[in-house]
Amino acid sequence: GVRKGFAKTFGRRKLPTPKQLMKLGEKWRPHRSVAAWYFWRALDQPEKLQS
Repeated sequence: GVRKGFAKTFGRRKLPTPKQLMKLGEKWRPHRSVAAWYFWRALDQPEKLQS
């Protein structure tokens, strides 16, 4: 779920590997658990409407 939320939040087509996500998450240290919560919640948001 965190990987999918990350991809959705940053508009990536492919999911990051766990190793990539750990490396990317270093910049959020010591707030990585908060970032993970937001990525989970991103999956609850509706998709953008196509115009």
